[in-house]
Amino acid sequence: MKKLFATVSALVLSLTMLSACAENPANTEYIGVDSAKTIAFENAGVSSEELIKDLDVELDRELANAVYEVSFDFEGYEYEYDIDAVSGEIVRNHRELDSLPPANFDSVPETAQTEEAATDAPAVTTEPEPSVEAPEQVTTAAESVPEGTIIPASLIGADEAKRIALEHAGLSESEVWDLEVERDVERGIEVYDVSFETDGYDYDYDINAHTGEIVRADKERDRNNAPAQQAAPAATTAAPAATTASDGYIGEEAAKKAAFDHAGLKESDVWELKCKLEREDGIMVYDISFETEGYDYDYEINAVTGAVVKNEKERDSTNISPADADANGYIGYDRAKEIALDHAGLTADGVTKLEAELDKERTNVVYDVSFDANGYEYDYEIDAVSGEILRSDKERD
Repeated sequence: MKKLFATVSALVLSLTMLSACAENPANTEYIGVDSAKTIAFENAGVSSEELIKDLDVELDRELANAVYEVSFDFEGYEYEYDIDAVSGEIVRNHRELDSLPPANFDSVPETAQTEEAATDAPAVTTEPEPSVEAPEQVTTAAESVPEGTIIPASLIGADEAKRIALEHAGLSESEVWDLEVERDVERGIEVYDVSFETDGYDYDYDINAHTGEIVRADKERDRNNAPAQQAAPAATTAAPAATTASDGYIGEEAAKKAAFDHAGLKESDVWELKCKLEREDGIMVYDISFETEGYDYDYEINAVTGAVVKNEKERDSTNISPADADANGYIGYDRAKEIALDHAGLTADGVTKLEAELDKERTNVVYDVSFDANGYEYDYEIDAVSGEILRSDKERD
């Protein structure tokens, strides 16, 4: 009997040790569930565990790091945290408004149907209807945004949404990079989606476009983040100054020069020039694209060494130089955008991702104008000479 008891005791001890090793195979000193909860509560402003609902804490492994996943509901919000199991650092924290009202796109007012019909008709641009310039309806934060609805002038604006997000994060605009603000519709509520990066973290916010309330806040650790080049461009009347390296990067001017030298071109030979610092396959590169007469170019330049990592040259007979556009009496990018926005009943301040490209379509030269607004993607083809709308397209994003 004693031998049996000893055998059972040894088996229980072995299972306990195996369980402990499974939870902590490296035999590292973890902070524990209670400490992880305390860290999450303090960050969320929770003074007592009795104030929260649906608390859940699990020890999990993400890549090489063990984390405590802590989630709970508090004062109308859902919170999710990843807490480093060794250091107690908050690796990720997420806050989202609980139980947003569902979108309702079944009830479309007559004015919205009229505006939708107008979008489908490729007619010459006319002055917008008075209802567009003087919207009297009031849309509350909880109301849905049905198809074609004109958004009232009660929006807080992109700058205010940006300020709210930065203030919540405890940061200033000078401390972040890759800062973007886009207007969108999330589950029936119009929001500003504000995202940015800092040294070691990615931030993403949804700000109610009418009230300024933070609908969703997300902060996630990302040690791969690197700041974009901040050097001011040299004056156009003088030769470009050598770009000072930032955090060991060569800078945009040096990256563009590397691309132009490889292509055998000068900056004055190209148009539609774009340059952006980003990470590709584990290294920081400058992504550079531009057009010339008959060709599209795309380069990736190593941000540290200046080496050409990737280069593409593609034949494109539709490219039209700015000089040719002026010589042929084209209406211009600004006028093409204005025509498209007027037809959609929108203004430049009320849309995102507004772009215009001069292109050849069959026998016509057109401006291809695109933008996003109120949960929809718009795309127009505008005759480059007459300004006539040849094609208009509107689809849900």
